Amino acid sequence: MTRDEYLSRLNEALNFMEEEARAAALTFYSEMLDDRMEDGMEEVAAVAAMDAPEIIAQRLRSEGTPEGKEADPDLFAAFAKQARQMAGDAWKAAGELWENAEKAAGKAIAKADEAIQSAASSIREEINKMERGGYDQCIFSIPAVDLTGVNLQARDMPMRVQPSKDERVYLTYYSCKDDPYAVRVENGVLKLQHQGHGKKKSFHFSMFVFGKEKLLWNQAAPMVELAVPAQAALSLCVETSNGSIQVGGLQALGHMELGTVNGRITLDNTCCQQLNMTTTNSRLELLKVQCLGRLAGSTSNGRIEMTGCRVEGDVEMSTSNGRVQAADCTALGQIALRTSNGAIHVEDLSASGLELLTSNGGISGMLPGNQADWAICSGTSNGSNSLPARQAGEKPLNVHTSNGSIKLNFAEK
Repeated sequence: MTRDEYLSRLNEALNFMEEEARAAALTFYSEMLDDRMEDGMEEVAAVAAMDAPEIIAQRLRSEGTPEGKEADPDLFAAFAKQARQMAGDAWKAAGELWENAEKAAGKAIAKADEAIQSAASSIREEINKMERGGYDQCIFSIPAVDLTGVNLQARDMPMRVQPSKDERVYLTYYSCKDDPYAVRVENGVLKLQHQGHGKKKSFHFSMFVFGKEKLLWNQAAPMVELAVPAQAALSLCVETSNGSIQVGGLQALGHMELGTVNGRITLDNTCCQQLNMTTTNSRLELLKVQCLGRLAGSTSNGRIEMTGCRVEGDVEMSTSNGRVQAADCTALGQIALRTSNGAIHVEDLSASGLELLTSNGGISGMLPGNQADWAICSGTSNGSNSLPARQAGEKPLNVHTSNGSIKLNFAEK
């Protein structure tokens, strides 16, 4: 069963609910499916892992949404909170049980230490045999002052960039004979280049403890990690596929290029000179990002979320088949937000000009200042429009959609 077929069946099964509650339910389970697929599950497998729509409907009916009564749209957030609380309690209880068992077994382990050491040695030898040709963890380190930039190129590999604890740059990656990487410094640029074909990407390293012996073996996919001093003014280029890119906590980056396929791009509390992001089939998330030049991002079949961003140049963000949300964002230049088959919602956007374009979706929100500040060009089909036509105004406001309503208000009347 496909994602769309599953959601259609769920929509029919929830026909006893009020429209608002049913929309909240469909959004909740739709995002659950999206998250599973973004984490690597095939569409059919992600759907198969879900409860049947009829079971979900029966559960929601029995848990407080009887026919004819209004359901709480925040019900599903409450479900998630309850599930997290139950998981936390279970983890805490498991930790206490393990601690008690460890204390009780301490004396027995001490007495059997010689036998355990012998068994561990034999097991370690067998593991080493299995690991021949497996991944080795590699760490490359260099003083940040020796670099002007970093260029990371990989395939099928998540990438994370974060602050280091000192003034050095640390690059951690996993390589093997069948899946090698090359690392070099060329003209002040640290380069990681994938030379293999991802033959053994189903492995990463885990640790198991036998008494005093620590045993290492391959288990699941590793991650490329880059640690950079928070104030290091380095250019950054990160390219991967089928993996996410995360950047956070860096305050002085230069030009930044981030590109992936089938993976989300997330930036948090980061400052750079210029930023360009591209992905497909996944989302773009920006939180407290500062950019001294142009900021651009594009994706498809994924949402765009921007919060608390400050840009001294233009902002251009586009997607398709996904929602766009922007709040508390400022640009000295123009802000352009575009999508198709998705809604656009804005709150407190300040810019020299604003363009909001979509199709088959509504455009809503609140803009700062007075309506008289804007020269307004807007239009829709099959929907209402709260904006008048205005040629006067210092800042251009271009708002268009189809098969959707425009509901934009202004902070000052």
